[in-house]
Amino acid sequence: MISDPGIYGPAGAFGIFLLHLMRDRKPRRQPTMTPPPPPIGESDELREQLRWLEQANERDRELLRKAFSSDPSEREEFDQMRAAVLRERAEAAALQVDRDLLQALEVLGLSRSDLAHPARLKKAYAAKVKRAHPDRGGTAAELRDVLAAWERVSRRDR
Repeated sequence: MISDPGIYGPAGAFGIFLLHLMRDRKPRRQPTMTPPPPPIGESDELREQLRWLEQANERDRELLRKAFSSDPSEREEFDQMRAAVLRERAEAAALQVDRDLLQALEVLGLSRSDLAHPARLKKAYAAKVKRAHPDRGGTAAELRDVLAAWERVSRRDR
């Protein structure tokens, strides 16, 4: 009788228990692997950024050397280089402000020529707010974009 496996097979009732455990067990999730970052210098964009950083570091070293030089001609060159750097930064900041204003006008559906007409600005703003409002079928994100654009356009003179 002990040698007879019976209807449960050689494992008996314990085997049935294990089979039920295995059947109800959820399959293991495989861990998600994030892809490794691309090697430095592989893409053209990374190469360009590295090249720009190297040029900036060279320019900074040159500026420092001339700033602490006792030679008056090098001090004058430093002042000229410093003025050029400050001009570049001012131009970049002006371009960014202009870009922000153009994006805000685009959100409101206006052109640059409409800036001279406050009534057109207000009318376009009111129409956009009505369309973007969540109670009128818009979304909260759309409304936030319109409000931010209006804030940018209305403070352009400040």
